[in-house]
Amino acid sequence: MGSGGSKHKQSRNFQASERSSPPGKPYLVPGSPRSDPDVITIKWDPPIYGGGSKIIGYVVEHKRTASPHWVKATPVLVKHHQLSLSGLEPGMRYQFRVSAENSGGRSDPSPLSEPIAISHQRGVAIAPIFVKNINDSTALENEKVEFTVRVEGTPFPKISWYKDGFEVFSNRRQKVSTDGNVSTFVIHQAALTDEGEIKCCATNKAGHAVSKASLTLQALPAIRLPRQYEDGILFELGEAVKLKVSINGRPPPEVTWYHNGQALVPGPRVECATTDRYAMLRISNATREDRGEYQVRAINCLGEDTASLLVTITDRPLPPGKVNVVMTLGRCVTLAWTIPYDDGGCKIGNYIVEYFRIGWNMWLKAATCRQLTTTIGDLIEGSEYKFRVKAENPYGISDPSEESDTIFIPDPKRGLLEPPPQGAQMTLDDVPDQWLESRADRISSKNSHKHNVMGDWNEDSPIPSPVLLANQVLRKVKMAPKRGWSEDSQGSPPRETPPSLPPIPPKRKHRASPSSDKASSPIEEKEKSKSTSSGWRWEKELSPRSNDDEMHSSSEMMLVLLPNKRKQSNGDQGKL
Repeated sequence: MGSGGSKHKQSRNFQASERSSPPGKPYLVPGSPRSDPDVITIKWDPPIYGGGSKIIGYVVEHKRTASPHWVKATPVLVKHHQLSLSGLEPGMRYQFRVSAENSGGRSDPSPLSEPIAISHQRGVAIAPIFVKNINDSTALENEKVEFTVRVEGTPFPKISWYKDGFEVFSNRRQKVSTDGNVSTFVIHQAALTDEGEIKCCATNKAGHAVSKASLTLQALPAIRLPRQYEDGILFELGEAVKLKVSINGRPPPEVTWYHNGQALVPGPRVECATTDRYAMLRISNATREDRGEYQVRAINCLGEDTASLLVTITDRPLPPGKVNVVMTLGRCVTLAWTIPYDDGGCKIGNYIVEYFRIGWNMWLKAATCRQLTTTIGDLIEGSEYKFRVKAENPYGISDPSEESDTIFIPDPKRGLLEPPPQGAQMTLDDVPDQWLESRADRISSKNSHKHNVMGDWNEDSPIPSPVLLANQVLRKVKMAPKRGWSEDSQGSPPRETPPSLPPIPPKRKHRASPSSDKASSPIEEKEKSKSTSSGWRWEKELSPRSNDDEMHSSSEMMLVLLPNKRKQSNGDQGKL
């Protein structure tokens, strides 16, 4: 029974054992060979899984790189994790593999080692191998990016770094350094242009090794305005508004345009476009409503950025505010108004003041000024006026402003202190009937001496004397409109003409009569009195008349034709 129990136990242990996992990849021990030039030492890691039983030993095999046949390096199992070999043929390259053996059997072979070359001088050369590779990296713009590799090889390989196929060297923003078998590539303040493929190459006489990685950069949105946009940009009325700004960001941001705080929606007049580097806006047939602040906004997963610029659409200004009469003094008025609601996108250069005299039915230019107030002088007494203002800028003249209230310039000399009744027409035909009849008493008292001279007219006649009517006509001629001048008007003030003086009659020289002290005869006294009266009458006709009878000097004459009443009266008498 004892022997039967022993057999059952052994069979149970045998069933429990399995093959181990493959050992690690063989590699050349740094620093070997030490004594003999043809002796090398390789090493490997034990299997991760032992199969449930103890590892008895390892089987080491090698082959030439060009041969498919594997040869055992030792006839017996290797008890340790490394092996020193000799007798390899110089000038050839070899690869190694290792298998672990336990009670369950031999494991699968390990990964192949890197090719190892046996040289005549140093005995062996091993192709470079990256113990630590570089990996794909994602970084933010303006941050530090670092790549590090660890390389082994005999002889020690030369290490080079590449960016998109071009070798890189140390500079102000980049640094390449190698310390022992560790090499580092550092980028200070990474830019979007650094994005791409990063490659590290290790090379010696035994071979060449490469490690690659991809660098991806993320960046906050950034908007850059052209320099000419800093002080604003001008467009004329009807012109197409074209705006173009630089946009940066990873991932590419979404761009939105705003006008005075409201988002712009693409339509018949509005076009928006975005590329990898630029954002563009086009508005056709610009109007004054398109002026104002334009804002561009870029947003991605990391954040957002905004920029603003001022757009002006130039045009002629709108009309100024209503003209107000601030003060009237004699024949002068002072006017004031307010600036236009819209100056047309340009500074107002001048204000053009115009006046309208009731009865003339036309607007005439009175003055030009740059202030919001002016004084107009030399207005015609006894007349009514209205005023308006136009604004002028480099792009044109505005429409006229709202008219001022009608004002009346009084005429104290003629007793016209109030405007005529509304609807009454102040014409030459109406003046004798409306004005002279209302003042008949005062006129008749001052001009009673003329009634006797002019036989055509008496107090009961409704038609005034031709002399008196001509006097009124000459007064209107004198009050003809003259171009007003004020301090704000351009040009020099009108020259004041000196008052005309009556002509002085020539004096005759008389010889002294010897009988001057004697009494004159009656005939001489009569001639003397006649000459005196004629001289007095001549001086009276040439001397200026006072008050309403004053005849104003003028270079213009007006002929007034009246019906010949005397002829009619004579005809009537003949009939009688």
